[in-house]
Amino acid sequence: MNPAPAARVRIHRTRQRLKDRNATDDDTINSIQGLSNGHSWAIGININLPNVTLLTFTQPFRYPPMILHPPQFQSPLTRPKVTTCAFAIGLIMFTVLATGTAVPRPTNSSGEDEKGLRGVIQDRDAFEFHYDATLPEFTSTARMWIPLPATDEFQTVTILSMRTPGTKKIVEDLTFGNRILFIELEPEDSGKTIEIRMGVTRNEKSHYRAVEPSMAPYLKADRLTPVNETFREIGLGVIEGHQTDLEGARALYDHVIETLRYQKIGTGWGKGDALYACDARSGNCTDFHAYFIALARSVGIPARFAIGAAIPFDRNEGPIGGYHCWAEFYADGKWWPVDISEADKHSSLTTYYFGHHPANRIEFSRGRDIVVDPLPKSGPISFLAYPLLEVEGEPTNVDVAFSFNRLEQH
Repeated sequence: MNPAPAARVRIHRTRQRLKDRNATDDDTINSIQGLSNGHSWAIGININLPNVTLLTFTQPFRYPPMILHPPQFQSPLTRPKVTTCAFAIGLIMFTVLATGTAVPRPTNSSGEDEKGLRGVIQDRDAFEFHYDATLPEFTSTARMWIPLPATDEFQTVTILSMRTPGTKKIVEDLTFGNRILFIELEPEDSGKTIEIRMGVTRNEKSHYRAVEPSMAPYLKADRLTPVNETFREIGLGVIEGHQTDLEGARALYDHVIETLRYQKIGTGWGKGDALYACDARSGNCTDFHAYFIALARSVGIPARFAIGAAIPFDRNEGPIGGYHCWAEFYADGKWWPVDISEADKHSSLTTYYFGHHPANRIEFSRGRDIVVDPLPKSGPISFLAYPLLEVEGEPTNVDVAFSFNRLEQH
């Protein structure tokens, strides 16, 4: 007997406020995302044959159904609301039995749905990364700090070449272990370029065993990531009813997606400012993850920040738009990676980005309020992706360009 078709469950969330997203309407997910109360949901259940949809059933309801969702992420408020799902699943079974045999959906050589995980390279990626910066004009001495990506458990980085003006040395911050290129410049270095070429091999990251002797540094406030009663009150409201830190972190993850909009408008965004994100309810990746970290730390869940760049998956060379950042939280003796802004932009990847970072990225540095010797006149470095240039102690903009050349074809 030929196998019955795999039932695919398509969840379409209808929000009560408009939200900018870059996901396509026909992205299909296999589990239910976003455990938030008080929003309208609709479930559409399709049984797909090649080029034919046998059944489409849609039923709206007030709370998200929990069928097919991992039990540890179920909310006590939503567990009883399964009548609609039970009816829908029964209707699926009836239709499958009535239609007889079927042909499975096409898959690629790895058995993955042809669409795969949009934007994600799993397992491993290898590429040459180019970090280029052009100095502005200046008439006095200047100093510059540039991140140098380090080799760790998930990425191997080799400096292939480095061309810089001025006098340089590599220093390391004692808190997070970041490697930083420190350059002292003279006026005659104005307009010159800095070119760093790196060979990178990176593995997909999932949860991994923590080796830090203490979680205390990851529960402390940073300058723009406060730990206070405001965030504690919000966070406790979000995690109410969840029994473990893992469940609580998932609730916070969903809350950030539900609350914030990925939007770069006005002033204040892009600083990784949790208070700004909380008030404006928008921002870029730094703001999303600052808000998550502030909430997590305020309710006792250790969390930390990292920044680097995402490598395009759909081409093998060329420019990269800019930096990208993400976070990790600690639960059950492990660090769990999350990328909330990408999950917000691509709703079909919400499950993936809770517990994974893809192979097609590079990490520049980790942590906030980085203290290094010599220290900038402006104080600890909030986060380090683009060069920090100080001319006469004043931060000064630098033109930056990232590009890559993939070494392994996918």
